[in-house]
Parts: sequence; C-alpha cells; structure tokens
Amino acid sequence: MASIEIAASWSGRVDRSGGFNACWPWTGALMTNGYGQTRVKQNGRWRGAGAHQVAYYLAYGRWEAKADGRLVRHLCHNRPCCNPRHLRGGDANDNAEDRIARKHGIDLIGNPFHLPVVGVANRVLPETRLNSIGLSAPFGLPLSGSARDRHPSMSIGERSA
Repeated sequence: MASIEIAASWSGRVDRSGGFNACWPWTGALMTNGYGQTRVKQNGRWRGAGAHQVAYYLAYGRWEAKADGRLVRHLCHNRPCCNPRHLRGGDANDNAEDRIARKHGIDLIGNPFHLPVVGVANRVLPETRLNSIGLSAPFGLPLSGSARDRHPSMSIGERSA
C-alpha cells in the first residue's frame, strides 16, 4: 500500500461538538449519496475519497480499498459521520448484516457483544502513533478496549479501578 497524504483542511471539517460518543458530521462537501467528500494524495496523485474513509485510516492506520473488496462501515448508519468509534472496516456482506441488525432495532454502537472486526475493533491503539499525528485529543482515543468503552460517561481523565 502506497502512502496516503491527507489534505490539511480535513480535520477542520469534522464537527466534534456533540461529544465523544456522538456522530461527528462532515461539514465539507457531500457526495450525491450523502457521504462526506474529501481528497487524498495517493501514489503522487490527488483523488476523491470518503471523509469517513479518511477518519478510519487516521484512527486505525489501514486504508480500506474498494478494489480489494473492502469498505468502511457506519455502525451509526449516518453517512456524514466521521467519528472513528462509529466506523469499522468490512466487506459488502458485513455491511448487509449491519442493515439487517438495524432493521431489527439492534444498536451496533452501544452493543458490547457486537465485535465486527476481531483483533481490530477490540484493540487499544498505540498512543505514540496517535500523538504523532495529533489525533489523541480530537478523536478521544484509544478507541476500544478501554474503560471508557465500557463506561462512556467517564471523562477522558478518569480511569476505572
């Protein structure tokens, strides 16, 4: 995978005002299908990309490429959302299962038993990587495996006993 360069303006177009667990809507341009539209530089060329795909890449360090049969799923089913706590990598089958769960009223974000990507969804991201790209504070990471996931009302400074 070639390196991905993110436009410097990306972070300023994500509205985090709703708080840690809320959807973080993309305030930039939207595609006709409702997903946030941004640009990334890959292999020396700028091209369009989903804002949520960039959020997933910045948080998890993996680029989910359609060419590889991969996509970034919204557990919140809110297409402009860029909160990495609401995003998971997967494929078309995973996405279809998410839609079925939603129709049956299953909360994919608040359900502690829904572990869509074993080994990724349940790991704590290294703080050094997050600090080096300046995302620890704005993304409120680590994303998973922490006391805050089990107790979302805890503030960032609190720790479980």
